[in-house]
Amino acid sequence: MLTCTEVFPNSWRMDCERPDQAEQAFEAAMELWEDGQRRQAEQALWTLLKTCPDDLDVWHQLGLMQVAQKRPQQAYLCWREAVRLGQAALPPSFSWLRSRLEWGFFENRAFLRACHALALALLEQKHGDGAMAEAMEILARLVSVCPNDNLGARYVLMGCYLETEDWQAAVELSQRYPEDCGPDMAYSKVVALLQLARDEEAEQSLLQALRYGPNVAVELLKSRHVRPKREELFAGYMQVGGADEAFDYWQRNKIH
Repeated sequence: MLTCTEVFPNSWRMDCERPDQAEQAFEAAMELWEDGQRRQAEQALWTLLKTCPDDLDVWHQLGLMQVAQKRPQQAYLCWREAVRLGQAALPPSFSWLRSRLEWGFFENRAFLRACHALALALLEQKHGDGAMAEAMEILARLVSVCPNDNLGARYVLMGCYLETEDWQAAVELSQRYPEDCGPDMAYSKVVALLQLARDEEAEQSLLQALRYGPNVAVELLKSRHVRPKREELFAGYMQVGGADEAFDYWQRNKIH
């Protein structure tokens, strides 16, 4: 049974007892997946849910399997169910504003990952008019209960704030992470401050952004943008502070 226990004042941990036999079945399913036996692996996890219906790790892994097999709607439904189960386990005394679900507790990670994945699915698949608002609520909750933000929810949330032109929220989010010098925080803060006509603060923030990410400024000022070539070895990765990171930031935020 999935429960949520307060282990320290305002610090909570998700607990879901998985019998030894179920643990072995889960590990066997993951090995099948790694060996390329996708159908058998997925079926093994669905079977496992009959024994452990509220195991969030199983639901999350099923979601990932659906994505790998190009079934985005099924993935969305898996993550939706995982989040529903996790939220149902939260007691009335839990507060999304004051409580913590720290990444340091391994037991919390499946729920945090499922929340993050659901938010991304809502944004990517456009599930109705309220999809972005729901995704933003989920991301804001993640940043609140897990301020270390090991999943990077703040970067997606910042993009949402820019898209919805919530400039004040964008500034406030950047202020929560003053040591984050990545473009999604540093340059987005400049954009938001300019939109709020806080020019002096924007200038100071720009100087700081230039110090850590000069390539972004170079990319933003170009009249013609060309995606940098990547070595085969690093396909799927970006170099921190590199030209590829700068291009990625421009591509996602050029409308602003």
